[in-house]
Amino acid sequence: AFTLWRPLIDERLAAKSVVAQANVESRQAYWSAALRMAADHPVLGVGPGRFGIESREYILNDPINITNPVAHNAYLEVLAEGGLPTLIAFVAFLAGSWRLTVRARNRMRAREDADGLRLVAAVQAALVASVVAANFLSVQVTVPMWLLGGIAAVLAFERR
Repeated sequence: AFTLWRPLIDERLAAKSVVAQANVESRQAYWSAALRMAADHPVLGVGPGRFGIESREYILNDPINITNPVAHNAYLEVLAEGGLPTLIAFVAFLAGSWRLTVRARNRMRAREDADGLRLVAAVQAALVASVVAANFLSVQVTVPMWLLGGIAAVLAFERR
């Protein structure tokens, strides 16, 4: 089957390779634009939700040419839209959320609550996945990060 369909498979792989390369170049252009926006507006940024609008002036080489792009990096998008103080607050929120899950894990361990430990481990795993995914996605991971922070707070201060 592979021998018979090899030309088709080779053609599809070549097409995917071209798209993948354009995607990489596009993300580099967006990340570079976000850094230039942040350099031009370091304190207040360009404003919430304005990356796509302002990006027309900052994106130099976009092979995909999206009309209203996102930065494809939550941290760079927060930096560009809100400035350095907002990025610091966002990272502090994530670090605080992690500390709350550690606090909850210690409380669950002291109570020997196996279900609670599993729940905290799930929240920590989701938080780690969101923090890592935020390097490659923007809009898709910000809502789960806020929700996970809320869950971490509930777990840390929950009383039986």
